Amino acid sequence: MTAVPSIPAGWALAELLSGFAPVPVAADVHVERLTLDSRDAGPGALFLACSDGQGHGLEQAAVVAARGCAAIAAEPDEHWPEAEFAGLGAELGLPVVAVPGLGRRSAAIAARFFSDPSARMTVFGVIGAGDTAPISHFLAQVLGDELRCGVIGRLGSGFPGESCIAEPAGADPVRLQAHLASLAARGAGAIALECPPRMPEDEGAAAVRLSHVIVADPEAATGDLGLPPEQLRPVLEASGLRSVVLNHDDPACRALVAAAARPDRGGSSRVVPLIATARQPALHRIPFGPRLAWYSLDPSADLSDADVWVRAERVEALPAGLELRVTTSAGAGAITLDLIGLDNAAGLLAVLAMLLSRGIELDQSLAALAGVRGVPGRMEGFGGAGVPLVVVDGARTPEALARSLTQLRGHSRGRLITVFGCDGASDPHQRARMGAIAQRLSDAVIVTDDNPRGGDGAAICADIVAGMQQPAQVPLIRQRGLAIRHAIALAGPDDTVLVAGKGRETVQDMGELKIRFSDRAQVVQALGEWQGFGA
Repeated sequence: MTAVPSIPAGWALAELLSGFAPVPVAADVHVERLTLDSRDAGPGALFLACSDGQGHGLEQAAVVAARGCAAIAAEPDEHWPEAEFAGLGAELGLPVVAVPGLGRRSAAIAARFFSDPSARMTVFGVIGAGDTAPISHFLAQVLGDELRCGVIGRLGSGFPGESCIAEPAGADPVRLQAHLASLAARGAGAIALECPPRMPEDEGAAAVRLSHVIVADPEAATGDLGLPPEQLRPVLEASGLRSVVLNHDDPACRALVAAAARPDRGGSSRVVPLIATARQPALHRIPFGPRLAWYSLDPSADLSDADVWVRAERVEALPAGLELRVTTSAGAGAITLDLIGLDNAAGLLAVLAMLLSRGIELDQSLAALAGVRGVPGRMEGFGGAGVPLVVVDGARTPEALARSLTQLRGHSRGRLITVFGCDGASDPHQRARMGAIAQRLSDAVIVTDDNPRGGDGAAICADIVAGMQQPAQVPLIRQRGLAIRHAIALAGPDDTVLVAGKGRETVQDMGELKIRFSDRAQVVQALGEWQGFGA
């Protein structure tokens, strides 16, 4: 596992837990590290043993003691009452300090341990139930020159363009604070933080000082409900929040805005509309006065009740990119990008709205966005312009595969060819559904291995084709590299090929055998062969 960054000076345990729990003088040891994961336990560490209703960290007490932990902070519950902690500590030979509510307070303890790193940076929270990685990476790229913006999210922690990214940190509040501190030490002035959907409900979320928030759920573009308002409200009510960017296409966001109340800019408790019109007075009221920005893919959306707004008048899918024409509260403009898919278009609108809400001029904002690159392995395009467009995407579910194929249809001027497999951990019924979706939405399909893991690759492929009509006519090429080459060899210069499943992964898991394998590298090599053959 990747080690959590440490603070060499450390803390006295009583000082670290001050305000959370009393620490007896005899238990006031020196703490150099902090962890929620028993696998990271070691000399000088404070192990936070939380109760989640399913289990308790104290079940690992003997393990962390054997690894030399300095102390354990433990959450009392019905199975582990506080009265037993002193005896447990004597048995283990280290202090066991009771911290009521530790599970929800661990983030605040971690923030103190790492000297509150988010307070030293501008933090852009990106909240959504869907894939928020493109938005966070777009933000980090366009803010790089101004703020040196890092990213923490589902793909890991680091700066844009880094080839080696640490393990994802968002779900563990200690690791989250550790990675915030690490990026701050490396000179980050800002962070694009992908917040887990339930993070706003956690009391520990206050330990991350969000400066700006984007609420973005790609599923809203298809009419599905995004995050419920009760999950969004705690974030929007946070003190210190400067601006909020919301997806007007998401019914949850519209309901939240309609229901919320907002003090005026003078700070009194009187509720006043930010913008009131005769047609729609006082609709938009948000707590504590952050600037509200709407964005929408709907050219007919009325966004006039916001401080800042961005609306797509036209989104054109080009053979190897997108052209966006936008109308905004700051004027109109257009931008052409080497990005694939409507989800990327929605993400760009969200980032544009955030830039405008920070007072950056429209022309400057569009110029910054024109240079953004997509997330590796997420609707990532290769080729085009005289050779087949090949898109690598990590679509692993029936819904994700359908979404990718539907979006790619708009980019293809010829046939749409799909090569994919299913993970060994997937459900057999899901595999059949994906087979049916791929056949229905593609002109040709090639079935191959994904990550069989400990499963039977041939049986996994059989599950996939079981959902197809006339399965005997579907090519089955188990070797994934050969399948990718075959698909690209079949394609003409106007055709589009989707290579789905593994995305940015660089290892193929076959159970005991694990080999280095990259869809992206295979596509680049196969396109080179295609061009050589065509020449």
